[in-house]
Amino acid sequence: MNPDCGLKTRGNSETVTSLENLVDATQEV
Repeated sequence: MNPDCGLKTRGNSETVTSLENLVDATQEV
């Protein structure tokens, strides 16, 4: 898994949203 995947091509708001979704996913596991 690459945490930096796509961050350079995304806007700041999309990056924050993706990080929040990643956190939610890790908490559910």
